[in-house]
Amino acid sequence: MAWLDRTKRAFIPLSRTRASPSAADVVAAGDIVDMAFHAGPTLAVRFWNRTCIGLLAVVICVIVGPVGVASAFPGLGAYNYPGPALVTYAPPTNVVVFPSDGGREIVGTDVALQAGESRRLLGQVHAVLSDPSFTGLDEQVGVGCHHDDGTPSPWEAWSDTSLLPGPGVTLSPSVLFTAPSAGMYHCYLKTIADTKGQAMTVQPSDTWLQISAAAEEGAQSWSNPPCDSAGDSLGSSRCVYLGPGEKDRATDLLDENGVAWTAAGNATTAEAMANVELTTCGHTASCGGLKRDAPGSTVTSYLEVTQLNADGTPCAGTKTPARTDFIGDIPHHYNIPYHLPTITILNTCGSRNFQLHVHMAWDSGNPVKIDGARPDDDGGEVNTDGFIVNSNYVVSTALPVTDGG
Repeated sequence: MAWLDRTKRAFIPLSRTRASPSAADVVAAGDIVDMAFHAGPTLAVRFWNRTCIGLLAVVICVIVGPVGVASAFPGLGAYNYPGPALVTYAPPTNVVVFPSDGGREIVGTDVALQAGESRRLLGQVHAVLSDPSFTGLDEQVGVGCHHDDGTPSPWEAWSDTSLLPGPGVTLSPSVLFTAPSAGMYHCYLKTIADTKGQAMTVQPSDTWLQISAAAEEGAQSWSNPPCDSAGDSLGSSRCVYLGPGEKDRATDLLDENGVAWTAAGNATTAEAMANVELTTCGHTASCGGLKRDAPGSTVTSYLEVTQLNADGTPCAGTKTPARTDFIGDIPHHYNIPYHLPTITILNTCGSRNFQLHVHMAWDSGNPVKIDGARPDDDGGEVNTDGFIVNSNYVVSTALPVTDGG
């Protein structure tokens, strides 16, 4: 089943809010006191907490992490503070999505951004077939932002699979969005039900959009080479295939050009995320004519971030546990999310440079295609991507924090 050209679709907004709630809004709504939102490396948060408030047709949660709180007392040494918190937007009720919708916005918000400012967009949708008699449908979930003047998003991140009878499917696309120009942007979580005569129900308990509360200074992203929906390696399309009869049976994704990321000078930890979209090349129109007869493909993979020595050789690595996944002929599209929440930045490596990659190995079955980026005149979408952000900082002098007294 071919991918859809989503950039031409008109999405139906379910809920739309203006910018994130202020600290005063959250305090007035509930249980956080004696706190400050930080908008960069100047403020700290007092307590580990999660506060949710209702705002129009969307539930908003502000999640903040534990930090070493700065103090005016002398002689306390170094102080830690986190990178930007994540603001969570969730639909308040079930949302039924029909193919006739052409696509539907599940939740979204408007954010004012400066040119070059980056925010993490983390999406998740859990959906089930709306009727147990339905046989299944092609489900697609995407996150992105577009300028309020109508300028399309430079990139949307999409995940795709087949939704079959049973307990449902969770898809979790993520992307580091960087504003190409200053202005107000609408950031969103969308989904598509792409099979006539079927419908799916999005369940709010496991569905949300998270957005950085402030700029992710110094963050960096990567994406796989362009690969069109049909899987043809023509023109600018350079699809990656793994398995029998292909060039490789294993490869490192996302580090094609060896581009390194440099951690901030006072960062102590980093956080990395990635998504890989795969297609098993059975009887499908998505593999450039390649068709095999196995019932699917089995792959083993992990996300790894490596800190480099001054000469560019590896110094220390952090990776997720290896995971093994089976991609069946149904659904034939399959998405794997990865997360490294804590990457320690060492001062003993001689550099603060890092490389990120997803190691992907074919184990058995049909060859697999790695779905990549697909640019076009109206923006584009990315199906395999990763990013890294500074997640914790240290300072050697006290930061003033209002003590609430």
